[in-house]
Amino acid sequence: IILELAAVDSASGKLLINGNFK
Repeated sequence: IILELAAVDSASGKLLINGNFK
């Protein structure tokens, strides 16, 4: 899931990655 979120993060703007990493 983190890998998939990382890819979306690039398109979204580090929004999903922030919540996922937290």
